Amino acid sequence: MKRFDIITEADARSLDIGATVELAAGGHVTPLARDTLATRRITVIPAGSADSALPADLAPTAEIRRVAIGSDHTGVAMKRSLVAHLRGRGLAVLDVGTDGTDPVDYPDIAAAVATLAVLLPALRSQETPTLSPPATRPVHAASSIRPFERRSSVAH
Repeated sequence: MKRFDIITEADARSLDIGATVELAAGGHVTPLARDTLATRRITVIPAGSADSALPADLAPTAEIRRVAIGSDHTGVAMKRSLVAHLRGRGLAVLDVGTDGTDPVDYPDIAAAVATLAVLLPALRSQETPTLSPPATRPVHAASSIRPFERRSSVAH
């Protein structure tokens, strides 16, 4: 694993996509390099935090133990695969729907997942969660940067 005191944009471009590099204590990443690292999905970790005894392709340890997941009617098959994979990894999965191919309103499912995203950390720390009242405007999710496609997905 490469180790840097400073990571410049040129350094970031020379690294393999998806690589992991170490940054020395007090090290610096330039703003342009930070953008390039994110675009190339390069992970920067503090120097000395990697365990050399572990395989290089092992994912980092996470404190996540519960996951909320949901999809509209078009993503049921993928959601089932993800739920099986996550449960196989020992995670508690809260599936908020949908389970069939009948059309559903995906913003409702997204709102349920978002609500659980607020509640799950509070449940872990035993705090009493407080939720603000629902927004007066509905939330719409769209995965396109083109205005026409965004409008069309909201009209769906």
